[in-house]
Amino acid sequence: MNEYKLTSLPELNSACNKVAFRRVISDLSHRYRTEDELAQLSGLRIQEVRDFIDMLQAHGLIEQRQCVRLKTPPKGVLTLFYEVSHRWYRKFASAA
Repeated sequence: MNEYKLTSLPELNSACNKVAFRRVISDLSHRYRTEDELAQLSGLRIQEVRDFIDMLQAHGLIEQRQCVRLKTPPKGVLTLFYEVSHRWYRKFASAA
């Protein structure tokens, strides 16, 4: 799976002047994203995202790399807090 990031901002034509394409450009200008993430975050179909990325690659405005992120994201602070507090509650509730 590949990730993409913009190297410079493109001039959008009238066909790509939708808010969803602007979201894709905004996301790609700040961080590496996969096609699936871009489709999910922008609301575009996966084929529209692929066509847009192909257009950006044809103009040399995007860099590509292999996905290096973990398959499962690390747990958030609230999830860890819930697990610790739940264990604490069970421990002291059983003692009472």
